[in-house]
Amino acid sequence: MTLAAAARSAGVRPGTAKNYLERVKEKYRKAGRPAYTKLELAVRLREDGLAI
Repeated sequence: MTLAAAARSAGVRPGTAKNYLERVKEKYRKAGRPAYTKLELAVRLREDGLAI
């Protein structure tokens, strides 16, 4: 899903969705499990049982 599509689905503006995405990535970096791309982030979320 594109960032714009995800933003529409969540009912927020694309800039807000990007901000949310960057905040989640930063939390993973601080936890020592960096996710630099959306694909890497998806892997982390699956590993943590937060996505299907």
